[in-house]
Amino acid sequence: MEESGASNEAQKAGCLRATLARLGLAAFSLLITFALLEGFARLIFARQQHQAGQSEAVRLYRQDDRLEWSLVPNGRMTTVTDDGEVLIEINSHGLRDREYDYEKPENTFRILILGDSFTEAMQVNLEDTYHARLERRLNEELGAATGLRFEVISGGVAGYGVTREMIFYEEEGRRYQPDLVLMAFYMGNDVRDDHPALAQEEPFPGIYRRQFFQIGEDGELEPLVQAADESLAPGAAQAQAQAGSLVRRIDAWLYGHSRLYFYVRPFLSEQVPFIRRMLYAIGFVQSPAPVLPRYSDTDTEVIEEAWALEEALIARLRRDVEADGATYAIIIIPDALQIQPEMLREKYPLFYPALLESMDLEKPDRALMGILNRQGIPYLRLYPAFVEYRTETGETLYGSHGHWTVAGHRLAADLIYEWLVRERLVPDGEG
Repeated sequence: MEESGASNEAQKAGCLRATLARLGLAAFSLLITFALLEGFARLIFARQQHQAGQSEAVRLYRQDDRLEWSLVPNGRMTTVTDDGEVLIEINSHGLRDREYDYEKPENTFRILILGDSFTEAMQVNLEDTYHARLERRLNEELGAATGLRFEVISGGVAGYGVTREMIFYEEEGRRYQPDLVLMAFYMGNDVRDDHPALAQEEPFPGIYRRQFFQIGEDGELEPLVQAADESLAPGAAQAQAQAGSLVRRIDAWLYGHSRLYFYVRPFLSEQVPFIRRMLYAIGFVQSPAPVLPRYSDTDTEVIEEAWALEEALIARLRRDVEADGATYAIIIIPDALQIQPEMLREKYPLFYPALLESMDLEKPDRALMGILNRQGIPYLRLYPAFVEYRTETGETLYGSHGHWTVAGHRLAADLIYEWLVRERLVPDGEG
């Protein structure tokens, strides 16, 4: 009996060792599999970064001690977009526009437009941009009546938010001696671009967004220096800054340090509804559907801080402009999704169209208009006219690149001209 018991014990021990060995082998195999997949993901990531850095368009940008980045003076390239072949030429002052001297000629009314890639407008030829069209129409319809030459200068640079537009005006824009400064505020990302916890850290390969402002205890803007961590994947710092619970901190850490997780997580959370709901239940994501934060029916503390910062930045830029004797006004440029929400079908096919019911597409506009109304700043909101035009004609106003097509620029130019005349923001020869 004792021998039989010992034999059973030995047999059990042997089974346990075999089970542990199999579990160890399985764990080792999984570890090797994940390591190989992580290595493969890192190779893909590195290749994408290299390709982005080698693209011809990226070479039109340079690091800038004052502005962080700017366009390369006299840069030139040709590209193909939805509207066909596009010639892009940068003038000697680093603007995607024709040549303008800093010194304003006599009998000239000069308009400077501050903005981002919508104003830079590399998706269409220069003559088709809204600012070039606006300049032509002002001269054709008001030049003779006023005896003035109208100039509309584009100060747009991709990736700029109000922070960099303000710095551009203080360092460079005011040298053009404008009579009217228009800030083209893009609803898609300008708020995000100005807040350190939301902004894309690396707008161009090797160029980092480090200069931010915060509201000090006295209510005034003060510089906030951001040290970029180049080891993190794009967007990782934002995720970490917004992480609250332990689960979200783990999520943020993985997103920042694992390239495999960097690719797999967005796919699972944004393309598979039942996984999205499961992640929402355990706190990995903030909503059961991939609603863009700017259109969510609730605001996080970070979003509220971002809008408060935006109000302070807009106020400071206004003071700068008015101190120079010019008028300051704002054009509110709609996000592509606000005008062509069917774009969501391509990005989130399994969530569409129910996703639209969770989005308040006019919410960011109301927030910005509240700021402008409080400060008494004239503004033109393009959204209603764009929606009406799109509904009536069905014409594509935003291309696959997310920016205006030639038709979008044409409509914007006409609306801006009519608004400038109606609000007497430009001389019209009648008063």
